[in-house]
Amino acid sequence: MWHHCKAFLSSWGGILVWVGGWDILTDSRAWPHSGWRCATLCLSGLGMTVLTDTLYTNGGLSASWFSPGFGQGAPKLTLIARTTLGLSGTIMLWAGIFNGINYYTWVDSAQEEEGGWLGQAGGWKYVTKDLVCILFGLAMLGLTDTFWAVAALHPIRPSKGGAMHGPPHPMADHESPGWVHFTTSALCVLSVAGQCAMWMGVWNLLEYYFPSTIWREVAYVLGGLLIFSTTKTYLGRSYIAEAEQYEVRRPLSATLVARALVSILGHFLHMTGVWTLFDSYMWPECPDNRRNLVYVAVGLLGLQVSGTLQSEACISPISVLPRVPEWERAHLASVLHNQVYGMHGVTRHYAHTVPGANAPGSELAGVTGHQSTGHQSMRHGTCPI
Repeated sequence: MWHHCKAFLSSWGGILVWVGGWDILTDSRAWPHSGWRCATLCLSGLGMTVLTDTLYTNGGLSASWFSPGFGQGAPKLTLIARTTLGLSGTIMLWAGIFNGINYYTWVDSAQEEEGGWLGQAGGWKYVTKDLVCILFGLAMLGLTDTFWAVAALHPIRPSKGGAMHGPPHPMADHESPGWVHFTTSALCVLSVAGQCAMWMGVWNLLEYYFPSTIWREVAYVLGGLLIFSTTKTYLGRSYIAEAEQYEVRRPLSATLVARALVSILGHFLHMTGVWTLFDSYMWPECPDNRRNLVYVAVGLLGLQVSGTLQSEACISPISVLPRVPEWERAHLASVLHNQVYGMHGVTRHYAHTVPGANAPGSELAGVTGHQSTGHQSMRHGTCPI
């Protein structure tokens, strides 16, 4: 029960931080809305996430500019500064890409927001844009192989030879050449763009085509929680470390793909409902940013209490693959450190650590393995929330 309470504090605290931070950064009174503002937010956010080594975690890819274990034992002030910059850069990057797609791609969705499409010829373009953005987002997640990270599910994916499927893209680390980091960073940007496109499409369809009431948002929140419960992704999506105790990997299948897709859509459904409740009903926008500052402070407190503040900032204590169980993350850190990518070692490790791997009928039955190295337990995932 306490695990679910921490998940609630983490997910809602994260959304509070994002609502407050997003509204501060996109306040048109201080910074008029324009394409240049979107570009500036994107470039500034990209620079800050690269500087704090949080871009890769944003995109859901296994990579790092620094060696495994970087940051452990650093002064607390350094960690606070990195967390602040990482979280701020993440929000800026997402806000810039989201608004760029929403207002400056194909058609301006501001007219859709105002309801002007109802009386216009060709108003179908807005609905079409939203649906195309959702499909585009899924395509980007598939292209960058971050679909499962965003869904908070991790299937067992055998290769043609029957061994465990390894990293789909080069694992950029502190010893990798610049072109590897450039390629991996480009994949991360595409992944974030895909997530923003999906979020924008789902948001517009949910918010602009149904009567606007507080009960609609409550229904979205409850629907999202129901989907989390059904797909068993609430703890993992909230970055709760204890979720590792309940996660059981399953072989890749059409059912698991459908479950992952429902999990992603449920995430956007839940986030849309909670976001609108805080932004439009709990405390309407103030002439200044007092409300937004309070939201950020309360959200940070919730993240700190739940132990997920660094995760929300996309900071990993060992700088490896986000949102995976501790036992696999520790192994991947070891693989990354020793530059070992052999499938045999990965298969042996899974057989030793996956619950039920040696059970009769398991694809890994009869295979023994080694103990993984110990690291601090913390779950990580793509942002936001």
